[in-house]
Amino acid sequence: MSIFLFHNSYHPVFGDQKMSGLEIIFHDRRIATNGDVRLSATPAQWDPIPQFKERKQGPLPDQLIASLSYADRGFQYQIAVRPETGGFRVSVLLDNPLPSALSGKAGFNLEFLPPVFFGKSYLVDDSPGMFPRHAGGPMIKAAGDIVEPAALASGHSIVLSPEDPGTRVAIR
Repeated sequence: MSIFLFHNSYHPVFGDQKMSGLEIIFHDRRIATNGDVRLSATPAQWDPIPQFKERKQGPLPDQLIASLSYADRGFQYQIAVRPETGGFRVSVLLDNPLPSALSGKAGFNLEFLPPVFFGKSYLVDDSPGMFPRHAGGPMIKAAGDIVEPAALASGHSIVLSPEDPGTRVAIR
């Protein structure tokens, strides 16, 4: 497994190009991308993107830290990544408390690439499900009458593709 942390920065016009943030390469395939703090549960192409400041080695062995901000919203943070037995740990470190205007909006997003998981199963807190083959699905009306995709499931842990060691990923 290889992890990239901001080896590319966001494009200033088209920030959702799927080549930035935290990326995961697993068995020679990119399975996840755009791992970063975003201001929507399902960020769209023209939604705000943070300004990348720097990437540096952290104080722990093999730790990388990226510093970013949404300067116009008074929000600065760091993403730290370090290896652990059997995987890696991602931490979002806030420089100051989250601005109240971003409460319930800002969150860490990591986009898994759908073709890798089409037709595979998942477990959320031991409740099984199947990944759909098409992007269409249940939608919900969010704040401001914005229509967004509904979550497939909700819980504290998820295992993607438990039946296939070549694509199995566990998140806690």
